[in-house]
Amino acid sequence: YAPAHSAQHRDYHGELARRAIALHRRLLVLNELVGGRADVCLRPDPEERQGRTAIVDEQLLRSVLGSWAERSGCSAPQLVDGAIEEELARAHLLITHVGAPWIDAALDAGIEVMVLPLLPGAEGEQVATGALALRDSQLNDAVEAWLDRWDSAPPQENIDRPLSPAAGNSLKILFAYRRDIDVDGGAGIVMNQTRHALMERGHQVDVTFDVEPDVRGYDLVHCFNVWSPATALKQLSHVHGQGIPVVWSPIYLDLCEQAWAGPMIVGLLNHPPEQWEKFWEHYESGEATVEGKSRWTRNEVQPGFFRMLKEALSLVDHVCVTSFNEIKSLMQTSQACSVPFSVIPHGVHGDLYKNATSALFEEKFGMKDFVLCVGAVERRKNQILIAESLKHEAVDIVLIGPNYEKDYLDALNRLGNPRVHLLGRQEPDVVASAFKAAAVHVLPSFAEGAALANLEAAVAECPMVVSNRSSELEYFLDGAYYCDPFSRESIRNAVRRAMGERRERARARSLLAQRTEILCSWSRAAELTEPVYRSLILNTAR
Repeated sequence: YAPAHSAQHRDYHGELARRAIALHRRLLVLNELVGGRADVCLRPDPEERQGRTAIVDEQLLRSVLGSWAERSGCSAPQLVDGAIEEELARAHLLITHVGAPWIDAALDAGIEVMVLPLLPGAEGEQVATGALALRDSQLNDAVEAWLDRWDSAPPQENIDRPLSPAAGNSLKILFAYRRDIDVDGGAGIVMNQTRHALMERGHQVDVTFDVEPDVRGYDLVHCFNVWSPATALKQLSHVHGQGIPVVWSPIYLDLCEQAWAGPMIVGLLNHPPEQWEKFWEHYESGEATVEGKSRWTRNEVQPGFFRMLKEALSLVDHVCVTSFNEIKSLMQTSQACSVPFSVIPHGVHGDLYKNATSALFEEKFGMKDFVLCVGAVERRKNQILIAESLKHEAVDIVLIGPNYEKDYLDALNRLGNPRVHLLGRQEPDVVASAFKAAAVHVLPSFAEGAALANLEAAVAECPMVVSNRSSELEYFLDGAYYCDPFSRESIRNAVRRAMGERRERARARSLLAQRTEILCSWSRAAELTEPVYRSLILNTAR
């Protein structure tokens, strides 16, 4: 236990108050579960007590815990203060916080260890291999499973205790993907980077592209990507019911607006140039109907997509999403009221983009201070609106990324903006240099999960214009400029502001870069994913 308050600040406030609330909630869970079946002892963290008036602290703690126990109707836990070695010698289960220095000693003694974040919402920090890393919401199930094991086989001496199968050793995980989609795109990158990070934590992670994979011998299957929905559903249907947990990272995007906007914009080719301005006004008003769709309706990008999405969710044990916006959209679209989920932010290789310079890009392409857009040239990324919004601005537009939608590329070329430069797919070091050379990175997508290009731009401290439609607000807070992807004026004004306020906003970009590096790393993605796996395996074993 890390003390919930200091002697100098008796009133609970800020971080200290949150620690106190977290501690009391955890103790309430333990008291309700354990009852008279085992003793609950509370021991202050000796490291946290250094340089403080420990006696005063613990007197206040005893008083607070006594009042809390009286109000909650539970017996207060025994507050102990012996040497940590003495307390561990008589313990069968240690529940402690991330970074506690006695975790390894407990594991060496054969004591089961459950590790919780110091504060709610701080999950994902490094924990010792062999400890069961949990979120607060998983504590109840984990302790219940531990009690069931010890009720059926009461422990004797610590030296004889077996570790929980889910709390110890490396896991054998099968990642399931498919070849009917771009395996080198964003979802493929997420899968591969998560795999490498989990392997660095000592787990065996294999990848299959079979729609009906052989899952024998694995602890868990983790499927990726809702696209294409027919094969995704077929794969999930196959692995469901195989006797092991199924995790799904759908990387779901709400494409209802795009399902209308895409055909509208490509339809620009059917209009002569003298009618384009009228077309854009008609488009921005959202009045038109195309292919039976309007801007304001819940449009399916494929017939039966909503039905397939709902069925897919019924086949999995846990969903990993990139943001709260994603799970909200997923539940609304599928009409699912409750879905077990975890938010796992995407990662970024911070050093590459932080330490790059503009020299490589300038030498290779001879451009600087341009508008940059990194991403596949396609309807969803909305590059045509960038070109149209900035056609009267004296600035070059550089598009880096592949193209898989020829009709969309044809429409972009027909606009005839001579300052648009299509560079295709580039190596990561060239992209990193482009962020440093650019005046602003613009990605006004109709829908995004957590666009890797935006994370890279953030770490590179490149000014950013992003859409206000998806999870961008969760990732970038006030560190980016937001635009309406349907509005030329909104995009143009956001770009002008981002370019005009580059110096004034340098500090804000630096803070965003630091925040992105801390919260969005592939190692953190693995650290957040691992406890999901262990919790599911633990529940399956029960």
